[in-house]
Amino acid sequence: MRIIPFLIFAVFSGCSSKPVPSDSPDPMKISSVQLYLKNLKDSLKIHYFLAQNDVGKQAVLDNYFRRLKLFLWNTPMDSLRVTIDEVNVNGYTVTTKSHVNEMEFSGKITFRKELTPRLDSIYNFMKSLKPGTNVLLNMAFDGDFGINKPDSPGVPIFNIGAYPIPIECKSQ
Repeated sequence: MRIIPFLIFAVFSGCSSKPVPSDSPDPMKISSVQLYLKNLKDSLKIHYFLAQNDVGKQAVLDNYFRRLKLFLWNTPMDSLRVTIDEVNVNGYTVTTKSHVNEMEFSGKITFRKELTPRLDSIYNFMKSLKPGTNVLLNMAFDGDFGINKPDSPGVPIFNIGAYPIPIECKSQ
């Protein structure tokens, strides 16, 4: 009789696995900035479709336009995981387009011929981006943005004017 509790204990202890530490880095974990933008977009969609008429829908769009503007002007867009759609290099001008979750980021920057080491690394980083790749990067907001109606097919809900910069560089 004494052996049965021991066997039960041995079986249960043998089946349990070690817990995974919660502080282990997850390469697919999204940043608080990306999470905020995703939640803002999702909330916009819900409120937009709950609006009873065009006036209510426009009021929702205006409200979320103000919220997005406040966020973009006051928060660095660090550590975003995006899919690169386009990279066009024309001399020292680099145009990029990327997206994530019905949000599009597009930007154009022209570098001077005499680049500081920091600007040279940003220029080379932007040129090296490959369409179709999923990358973690920072975005430098250029001041331009827009919101589209969630019921517009094939159009991103948020259009944010921003160009990619390496994680090592802070967007300010």
